[in-house]
Amino acid sequence: MRVDRYKLSLELMKRDMTQKQLADMCGLSRATINGVSCGRSCSGKTCYKIAQALGVELDNLLEH
Repeated sequence: MRVDRYKLSLELMKRDMTQKQLADMCGLSRATINGVSCGRSCSGKTCYKIAQALGVELDNLLEH
């Protein structure tokens, strides 16, 4: 799965949040969040954790 990096960046900006803060909320490494935000694919579980931490629907973060 791929998270749309622009949508992810927008959600982080809306919340005035850093990648490190998101990583801590998700229980993932900052490197994982950085990779996702650079356009790398990730597992469905990782996408779900990111969406949950941001309080958005998974579909709102995925590339279409």
